[in-house]
Amino acid sequence: MLEPLSIKDILAASGGHFEGESHVPLQVGGISTDSRTIRPGDLYAPLVGKKFDGHAFLGQALRSGAAVALAAKSALESLRNESDVDMSRVIVVDDTLAAYHQIAAHYRRKFDIPVVGITGSNGKTSTKDLAAAVLATHFEHVLKTPENLNNEFGVPQTVFRIDEATGAAVIEMAMRLQGEIRPLARIAYPRVAIITNIGEAHLERLGSRENIADTKAEVLEEMDPGGTAILPRDSEFFDRLAGKARGKVLSFGIHEASDVRVLSSEPQGMRALHVVLDLCGTRVDLSAPVIGLHNATNLAAAVAAGHVLGISMHRLKSFAMNFQSSGRRLEPTSTKSGFMILNDVYNASPASMRAALETLRALPARGRKAAILGDMYELGPEEVAMHRAVGRLAASSVDLLVTVGSLGEEIARAGAEESTSPVRHAADRADAAAIVRDWAREGDVVLVKASRGMHLDEVVRLLEEP
Repeated sequence: MLEPLSIKDILAASGGHFEGESHVPLQVGGISTDSRTIRPGDLYAPLVGKKFDGHAFLGQALRSGAAVALAAKSALESLRNESDVDMSRVIVVDDTLAAYHQIAAHYRRKFDIPVVGITGSNGKTSTKDLAAAVLATHFEHVLKTPENLNNEFGVPQTVFRIDEATGAAVIEMAMRLQGEIRPLARIAYPRVAIITNIGEAHLERLGSRENIADTKAEVLEEMDPGGTAILPRDSEFFDRLAGKARGKVLSFGIHEASDVRVLSSEPQGMRALHVVLDLCGTRVDLSAPVIGLHNATNLAAAVAAGHVLGISMHRLKSFAMNFQSSGRRLEPTSTKSGFMILNDVYNASPASMRAALETLRALPARGRKAAILGDMYELGPEEVAMHRAVGRLAASSVDLLVTVGSLGEEIARAGAEESTSPVRHAADRADAAAIVRDWAREGDVVLVKASRGMHLDEVVRLLEEP
């Protein structure tokens, strides 16, 4: 819950001003970007996007009890013509999103707590969940980014949830374009900055993996200079990233030079992973309530964060008691029909597809294995080749491959060229679910994965029906 924030601080942080004489409270008790959630005494921050403009609801927000509202200079003329807008309660700023960010950055710095900032092409959310569980072994009331609030709108919302009871925070940061991590890192101002990996996600927008690495590295350039960057030693971009870090550098991975090294990892049944780490020279055996061998490196990054923040080995080992998954990332769900679904529909890239298929192949299932795979977005000119590579890997990993979408058809074509098992391209999501429901029996495991825009959560829902 937001701690009271003074109007004086809001004006100083945002560079804003009242047009004339104002009669507003000395402080606000909350900040909202949604006029429908305004509570009496709040600040309303109207944001502008491609398909919306929060200024249209400014009058409604004031009528609902907002003590004060931000407004961009460009919106003033239209606002003055609205009879229900009390201009004496409007703070004029150059840009409402920038002002919202500046207020959030100011608010964050009111709290002397450790913040772990996490970005990367894949594994951000899983690492966030693991890091929050690790930190909760030592700190009380660990805040972590809820759901998918990891962008230019969500990171400030997360920061405004910090209060006097918060002992530490884990904040996830995502991007689509160059320059988008930097403002988020300025808001979060992490003491520990983790980059999980550098992959092909957003390759279409950013043009090269070098550009992706440099964009992710913005968090290293904006972090607390007295802090520590935790970087993937297995990445070909490790030296490039390390050279941009403001603070100390600690590495993690499978590479023998890793400071926190994964010595071994193996599935523990269908819902857990046993991982052995070398933590700066000390062997650590951990049982993690996640699946997927790739999560061993995510766990190594999370443990590295705990180590940097002084958490003892004894406490670290109990982290699993605090673990709460954000869901839809290789989430195992048992159906009433007796087969298991691996729900990984949140998003997809070539690297995460490979990890999911390798996880499926390694699982000690009693029955057969199937995959329902769909399009991966924003991959650029090489998207067909990348989908075909997934198809070839799937051919060696599953007993049934079902695909959805136009690029999913490329997965199917490549899979059919390599596989002796059935490969089907479904007409739509309902068809994909029907194919697998007719095929699956007790003990089988079905992976469902594609980019979020493919909406394969509908396939999961259909598979779960009795």
